[in-house]
Amino acid sequence: MSTIKYKDYQALVEYDDGAFFVKVLHIDDLLVAQFHVASEAENVLRELVDNYLAQCEAKGRQPNRPFKGSFNVRIPPELHRRAAMAAADDGLSLNSWTNLAISEKLECTRLSDRIHGVLTAKEVVASVWGKVQISNDEFRILRRPPTFTGHPVAMTMNSDKKRLVHG
Repeated sequence: MSTIKYKDYQALVEYDDGAFFVKVLHIDDLLVAQFHVASEAENVLRELVDNYLAQCEAKGRQPNRPFKGSFNVRIPPELHRRAAMAAADDGLSLNSWTNLAISEKLECTRLSDRIHGVLTAKEVVASVWGKVQISNDEFRILRRPPTFTGHPVAMTMNSDKKRLVHG
């Protein structure tokens, strides 16, 4: 199971009984398509959404939009109490405080994914090159490859730059 996006619509891609299915999420109308080649998922979603929008226009009705900007959240009473008290302590309404909390969580997740990607890249390079020294936004990898006699090779990587230096 995975999700894909097109024109602010998100769809679930599933494989079942020898076929793939795309189902558009978060709307009241049912938009589902079946296909047989995994690489076609994005094209199938594009066609599904574009046809849906064209049909809505032809019928003179507004298409369902995935999000309206409001939702009900069911949480335990104790969590509700703690959130309301924290909001009041911060001088915010519970709605504003919840909006801020969701935004912070999404930003932390995005940053965590970026950090994980960088560390994974460093681990891959380290497995090929050997010893890694990490400092702030830069790391060096040193090794003495068999093709070089007596000269170590250093690779320095910054966020956007790669440089290979023979020393």
